[in-house]
Amino acid sequence: MIHRLFHCAIRTGQPERMKNFYTRIAGMMVDARRTQVPVKGFWLRPAAPGGDAIIHVFSDEDALTPDGRIPTGGGAVHHLSFLTKGYHETRSRIEQAGLSFRSSNLRSRSVANLCARSPRNPR
Repeated sequence: MIHRLFHCAIRTGQPERMKNFYTRIAGMMVDARRTQVPVKGFWLRPAAPGGDAIIHVFSDEDALTPDGRIPTGGGAVHHLSFLTKGYHETRSRIEQAGLSFRSSNLRSRSVANLCARSPRNPR
């Protein structure tokens, strides 16, 4: 389960696909408590009690760059880094979803690392 990241904005042309990834695979929830800002999309927060909204997903015209496109891949976001608990459960959900990922151990810090790609916009 994800426990902490301050905030990150992601642009997408497929908001429902993005929402499904972060709620079903990463265990987050849509945050209706977040102060509304004039940007189409939604906020996501950890499911842990008291969790703050940390990802703002921009959609529709608010996801467009000045040249009228929605960036894909690293243009939309480089990566997100989360402190989590439940490594094996998270890995199992990623595997069950058929997503590619890599795993490594940072022995000097006693940290297990899972890197999975969230859904991408079609090119």
